[in-house]
Amino acid sequence: MAFRRTSDTGESAVERATAEIRHRIRNGELVPGQRLVAAELSTLLDVSLGPLREALTRLAGEGLVEVQQYRGAVVRSQSAQDLTEIYLVREVIEGLAARLAAQAVARGDQSAKSLQRIADRGRKLAASFDLDGYLAANQEFHEAIYALAGTPRVTTLARSFSDQVDRLNNRHLANMAVLQKSAEEHQAIVEAIAAGEATRAEELMRRHVSSMGSKVAGRA
Repeated sequence: MAFRRTSDTGESAVERATAEIRHRIRNGELVPGQRLVAAELSTLLDVSLGPLREALTRLAGEGLVEVQQYRGAVVRSQSAQDLTEIYLVREVIEGLAARLAAQAVARGDQSAKSLQRIADRGRKLAASFDLDGYLAANQEFHEAIYALAGTPRVTTLARSFSDQVDRLNNRHLANMAVLQKSAEEHQAIVEAIAAGEATRAEELMRRHVSSMGSKVAGRA
């Protein structure tokens, strides 16, 4: 089962529709350039047109959907330049989250035990090449770091940029060597956070994001 963020499970129809469309874009079910026909989505997601249109507006604000003249809402496509810029910013934000998480652990405000459990599960899933399981664990790993960092604005920004590229990240993780390398990098990040080594945690996370960014943007 795919990992779902707690904040995506609100009761309102707008929140439900936003979360479901976002999830389908992230997992590649809705592909770049695909038209998002409100009437069809309304039936599929069992929400009325008003909340559905509001959900599409929210997703446009997140950079996942684009409103085009004569075509309406479509899943947004990213150029190579877009991807390069997204990963440059994501590297900084994810690195900051790792730094803040390590600082929180060093102060004794947080514990890295749950993060270690997620990383342990991820390594087992990578070893057995359980791609779907690892993708869920991978998202949970990053979410756990945001939680340790305890900064809502950093979390919001990190999620926004992650949502825009997860479909491509997942495609590159569909390789045994890449999957195992990702799991190893996660373990190194956990160890730095658990030790309260903020500078090292940030450095390792930035390398982790930059490495995947190079693959996704075709620079590897």
